[in-house]
Amino acid sequence: MEEDEESDRDIERQNIEELYDYVRHVHQKELHFLKENVQHSALIPVLRPYQSEAVNWMLQRENFRNIPTNDNALHYLWREFITLDGLKLYYNPFTGCIIRDRPVAGPRWPGGILADEMGLGKTVEVLALILSHTRKDVRQDALMLP
Repeated sequence: MEEDEESDRDIERQNIEELYDYVRHVHQKELHFLKENVQHSALIPVLRPYQSEAVNWMLQRENFRNIPTNDNALHYLWREFITLDGLKLYYNPFTGCIIRDRPVAGPRWPGGILADEMGLGKTVEVLALILSHTRKDVRQDALMLP
């Protein structure tokens, strides 16, 4: 009985590590596209590298354009595999579910959640975002300190 619980914990730990690895991989791919200098001259604090990444990510999400996905694209949390007798099944490594119906990816939406831990500078990041992505009808010199 105790060995079963230990085995379940190992599987759960492995699934969590897989999920984190996947998120890390996707995040690293996204970072290649996010290389804009977001340190505005009116912003007194110097952004730390992780804050610049966050501001770039928020800019990307604000400038998001919904690109139509392939109607039959496989949802990114599922893996397709074929059994020995040729049956296609879909496996979710994070939940352990196996299904027969192809889980398709839905539309991608703009926006996101800025969820840094307390004390890491979310306020500074949002101020940098506002300064970096102003309305078109606002003069840039109006954003400068007197």
